[in-house]
Amino acid sequence: MRIALVEPSRTNRTIVSRLLQEGGHEVRTFEDGPEALAALASDATLNAVITGSELKSISGLELVWEARLLSGPRRFLHILFMSSLRDEAAVSEALDSGADDFIAKPPSPRELQSRLRAAERIAGLQSELMELAFTDSLTGVLNRRGFFEAGAAIVRDIAAPLSAMLLDLDFLKEINDLYGHDTGDVAIQTLAEVLRKETGGVAGRLGGDEFGLLLPARHLQEAADVGEAIRSQFSASHLKTPDGRVSLSCSIGVAELAGGERLDQLLAHADLALYHAKEAGRDKVSTPPSDEWVRGNDRARRRVARSSERRGARQLNGDPGASP
Repeated sequence: MRIALVEPSRTNRTIVSRLLQEGGHEVRTFEDGPEALAALASDATLNAVITGSELKSISGLELVWEARLLSGPRRFLHILFMSSLRDEAAVSEALDSGADDFIAKPPSPRELQSRLRAAERIAGLQSELMELAFTDSLTGVLNRRGFFEAGAAIVRDIAAPLSAMLLDLDFLKEINDLYGHDTGDVAIQTLAEVLRKETGGVAGRLGGDEFGLLLPARHLQEAADVGEAIRSQFSASHLKTPDGRVSLSCSIGVAELAGGERLDQLLAHADLALYHAKEAGRDKVSTPPSDEWVRGNDRARRRVARSSERRGARQLNGDPGASP
C-alpha cells in the first residue's frame, strides 16, 4: 500500500516508517495534518493513512474526519488510528470520526502488519465492487452510471474544448432476429473494442447498442474526424454467421460543448446529430443539423422537445447534472 504516516515525533516517524517499509509498503511521512491532507488531495494513489491523536495544528480526529471527506465514494482510503489510550470512548470516537481501524501506540510490528494485510483484502474487495458498479459487463467500457459520473466531472473541471459523440449500431434488431442475440452481442462488443482504442476518450455503453464517447481537448471538426475513423474501422469489421460474413456499420452524432452548457445539453446536441446521421441513410458521421432542418422535421422537433422536458424534470428534482 501507499501510506501517509502522520506523526509529529521524528523518532516515532522513523520507527513506524521502517516497520511499514519492511512490510513492503511505500511510505510518505508528514509531521502535521495540513501537509498530509494536501498530499492526499493531490495524490490519489495514497490509499492509507496512519495517524496518532496528538498532532500540532489540528487533532488526529480532525485529520481523520477531513481525510474521510477527501476520499469520496470512488476512492479507497484506509485510515488506521494510533493512540496510547485503549479505553472504549477513545476507540469509539476514532471510528465515529471516520477511522477504519484502531491500534495501540507504539504499535506492535506483528499486529501492524496483520492489520494492513486485512486492509489490502478490503481494498481488493472494494475494487471489485467498484468495477461491478461502474463497468458494463458485456463490453468492459463504463456503464451508463459510470459514463455520466465521469462526464459530469469532466464538464465541471474542463478548461479546454470538449466534444462528445453518440453511436448506434445500424440494424442490430435485424442481426438479432436473423442470427440470435449472442451474435448481436458480438457486434456490440466489436464496436466497444473500436471505441476502447481511442485512448484519449472516455467511452461508455448507455444502453442496448448505444454508446457515448467524450473527447476532451477536441473541437467539433477534430471530433468528427475521430468519428469518421471509428466509423471506417468498424465498417471494416465483419460478423461470422451461418450465412457467411456479415458487414457491420454504425451511425455517429458529434457535438461540441458550448460555453455555459452542461453534460445533458452536450449529449442532447449529439443525440440530434445522431438522428440526422440516421435520417441521411446510416453509416455516417453527422454534426448537429441546422435549426431550419429541425423546424422542417417533425420527429426532430419532438426529439428536441423531449430532451428539454427531461432536463426540466431533472432540475425540479434537484439533479446537479441538469442545466440551469
